[in-house]
Amino acid sequence: MPADFPKLLTESVLRTKAGSRSYQRGHDYYMHGHVEFVKPFRDGIQASVRGQLDYFVTLTAVKGRLDFDCDCPVGRDGDFCKHCVAVGLAWLNGGAREGKKDQISMVEVAKRLAGESAPALAKMLIEWAADDALLSQRLVQYAARRAGPKSAIASARAAFKKAAIPRHSFEYGDASEYAEAVDNAIDAFEEILADGHAAEVMDLCEEGLRALSTGSEMVEDEDGDLSDLSDRLSELHLDAAEQANTDPVALASRLFDLEIDHNLDAFFRTPQTYAEVLGPAGLAAFKLLAANPVYIDHPRINGIRESVARASGDIGGLVAMMSQDLSSAYRYINIVSVCKEAGSHDELLLWAEKGLNAFPKDFSLREAAANEYHRRKDHEKAMKLVWASYTDSPALDQYKNLQQHAKQANDWPEWRDNAIGLVRQRIAAAKGKSDHSTLVEIFFNDGDKEEAWREAQKGGCASHHWLNLAEAREKDHPGDAAPIYLRQVEEEVSRTTNGDYNNPVALLIRTAGVMNRIGASAEFARQLAALRVKYKIKRNFIKLLDKRSKQLTQP
Repeated sequence: MPADFPKLLTESVLRTKAGSRSYQRGHDYYMHGHVEFVKPFRDGIQASVRGQLDYFVTLTAVKGRLDFDCDCPVGRDGDFCKHCVAVGLAWLNGGAREGKKDQISMVEVAKRLAGESAPALAKMLIEWAADDALLSQRLVQYAARRAGPKSAIASARAAFKKAAIPRHSFEYGDASEYAEAVDNAIDAFEEILADGHAAEVMDLCEEGLRALSTGSEMVEDEDGDLSDLSDRLSELHLDAAEQANTDPVALASRLFDLEIDHNLDAFFRTPQTYAEVLGPAGLAAFKLLAANPVYIDHPRINGIRESVARASGDIGGLVAMMSQDLSSAYRYINIVSVCKEAGSHDELLLWAEKGLNAFPKDFSLREAAANEYHRRKDHEKAMKLVWASYTDSPALDQYKNLQQHAKQANDWPEWRDNAIGLVRQRIAAAKGKSDHSTLVEIFFNDGDKEEAWREAQKGGCASHHWLNLAEAREKDHPGDAAPIYLRQVEEEVSRTTNGDYNNPVALLIRTAGVMNRIGASAEFARQLAALRVKYKIKRNFIKLLDKRSKQLTQP
C-alpha cells in the first residue's frame, strides 16, 4: 500500500465534513456497522457497505492523489459518496479488518437460510419487507414474474411510477435517494427485456421517460442524476427496439411522434441513433413524415430533417437544408464540418470561401480554408489567410498558430521574423503605451529566455511574466531574481483581501534563500523589516511571518 495513502484518505474524508450530508450519512453508516469488511491490497483498500443494496468501494492512492470508486448512483457520477466516507472512517479508526469475530459473513448467512423450511423463509422475507422498501419491491416483482409476463409488466409499471413521481419534493442533497429508487425500478424493465418481451419494454421506457419528466419538477437535481436516469431508459429503449423486430416504417412513425413531442427531450436525433434498426425503409419513412407541411414551423423539425439526411448519408440534401440560413459565420462552419466529415474537399473549400466572402475576418473559416489549401499544396494561399489572422491579433496563441501553418509550408524562419517584426512595429506605434509582454511571451515560448529577459528589461512586461523570468534566472543569475521576487511579494500582499498570505510568504522564504546565496542576507533582513512596517495593519500576514520566522532568518 502506498505510504501516503492514510494522509490522502484523511484529507478526502475531511473535505466532505463541513456541512456535508454525505459525511453525516457516511458517519452514520460507519457507526451503525454498515461497513461489512475492509481489506487492503497493493494500491489501497476495498470494502463492502450495506445500503439499500450492497455497494462495493475501492479507494486507492495514485501519484499523490486519492482515487475512489463506488457502484452506487452517486459514486458512478464520480463523487466521494457516503459509502466512501463510511469506508474511510472504518479504515482510519481501526485499520484493515476482514470482519469482527462475532460478525456473521454472508457465506454463513447462506448456510443458515438453506437450513430453514420454505414456509419459514417466506414468513421472514415478508416480515423484513415490511421495513425495507427495496426488498418489498423486489419480492413483488419476483412474484409478478413468476405469475407471468402480464403481471410482471403491470408490476414494473406501477413500481416505476411510484418511484418516479414522488409524493414530496427532493431538495439538493436528497436527489440521490430519488435517483437510487428510480434506478432500482429500471432494473425490473431490464429483467422483462431479458425474458424476451422487447416490444413491451419499449412501451415501458416511453412511459417511464414521461413519468420521469413529470417527477423531475419536484427534484432539485444539480448533479445530473436525472439525466443519467433518462440516458439509461433511452439506451434500454434502443436495446429493446433492436430486439423487437418492429416494422421499420411503423418504428419510424413511432419515433417521429416521440421526437416531435414538446414534453419529451430524451428522444433527440433519433434517425441517427436508430439508423441500423430503421434501415433504408425506415429512414425513407422518417424523411416523408418530416416533409409534412403541417410541421413546417415546428421548432424541432429542422433538426429532425438534418438527422435523417445524416443517417441516410445524403450530404447534398443536408447541405441544401443547412444553407437555407447563412446568417452567421457559424452556419458556414457547420456546412464546412459536414463536408469535411464526408470527405467532400471541393465542397468544403467552396463553402469556406463563400463564408469568407460574407465574414472575411472569421478565424474558423480562415483555418478551414487554410488547411484545405495546405492539403492541396497551395501553401501561399494558406499562409495569406493565417497571416491575416495574426495581424488581427498578434498575440502568443496566434503566433503558435502561425508557426504550425508555416512549418507545413517549410518556411517558418521567415514567417517568424515577420511575426516578431510586426509586434515590434505595434509597440513602436503605441509610443510607450504598450509594454513588451507579447515579445517576452514569444521568446519564452521559443525557449530563448535570454532574449525574453532583454525584452522585459527594455520595455517591461506583466507581473506574471516577471515571475516566470525570475524562476528561469534564479539558478544562474540569482541577483536578477531576488528583486523580482520582492516586488512580486509586495504586489501579492497589497492585493490580498481574504487573509491568505501563504503564497507571498512562501515566495519570501524562497527570496531569503536566493539572497543568502549572493551574500545579501543583511539586505533581505532590511527588506523584511520594511515589509513588516509597511503592512503591519495586515495582521494575518504579520502572524504568518512570525510563524515562519525561522525559515526567513535561517534559509
